[in-house]
Amino acid sequence: MTAAVAPDVAPVVEAHLHLVNPNRPLYEPHLRENTRWKDHVLNAHNDGVGKRVVICGAGPSLATDIGLLSTRPYDELWGCNRALPWLFHNGWKPTHAVWVDPGDAWTYEWADTYDVTYYVSTCCQPKLLEHLEARGCRFGLFHNWVGIAKPSDDWKCPLPQHAEWEYETYLYGTLYPATVCTGAGLNAVNRALALALYRGFSTITLIGTDCACITGATSMPPEGPDSEPYKAWLKEQIMYPPGNIPSMSATTVYDTYGHDAALLEGVIDGRRWTTRPDMIISAINLVRLKQEHGSRIELVGDTLPNAILGKSEEFMKALPQLNENSALINLASRGDDVSPV
Repeated sequence: MTAAVAPDVAPVVEAHLHLVNPNRPLYEPHLRENTRWKDHVLNAHNDGVGKRVVICGAGPSLATDIGLLSTRPYDELWGCNRALPWLFHNGWKPTHAVWVDPGDAWTYEWADTYDVTYYVSTCCQPKLLEHLEARGCRFGLFHNWVGIAKPSDDWKCPLPQHAEWEYETYLYGTLYPATVCTGAGLNAVNRALALALYRGFSTITLIGTDCACITGATSMPPEGPDSEPYKAWLKEQIMYPPGNIPSMSATTVYDTYGHDAALLEGVIDGRRWTTRPDMIISAINLVRLKQEHGSRIELVGDTLPNAILGKSEEFMKALPQLNENSALINLASRGDDVSPV
């Protein structure tokens, strides 16, 4: 959990924040059960060459920046997670939708279905694919690297021609026909971007990829988590755009994730940014991909990725990072509370 750092408390010490996905035990069972739809695996390598795709996340800037599409042509419009119903509810017509979460958030984010092509991770809940199939929806499956644990410490790939394969790769390679496996970042937009690169789009525009709350809000209260000031502060943190369908009308961190949501904050070029631990990792990944692919990728808006784009390598390496044990490092701590360096 994180809290603000008051100027008159104990000296800064190193701190780690461990990220744990409660759905991790479900990855392999979902992957195996979803082989019922293995003939739906995506086979579209480089079919987007010469085309422009716009990928929409559900960050708050989606509401202010989506109008950009009125001024430029595009071939496909993708909505990730709750951005899909938001786009339709606000008069836009997406062509595709992307989902990677193995949990049950789809039961309200994708309860309604639309005339789009759905790209869904092979580790999603089987009930989601049953839902799409029952509605007659078009969908394609892709692999989404999640870190499935091997069955034992001494497990080795039994395929002599692929002795180097990790257990998760072995599952993908033996349970499904060949398809793409995404692994960039920790969020749906990052995986959608990887899919767009796989499909070979010549221009990829990202909108609503804030990876943060709206900037300018008050700083994290020094009383720390579980305090009334912290709960009140969470109610001020806007993480999603207004104007979604009724089941997703909540826009604040408090209303979406509850009173004990873990957030990080830091100041970049004099502006305070507040974000979730997974989102800072995803923001860094988006910037790395932008650096790698240059003008092919366009990051739109007043977002955390754009705030760190162009910073020195020293700056980038000093940002919070995941280590090999899934611990978020490069955090400063005073007492039991942590905050970005």
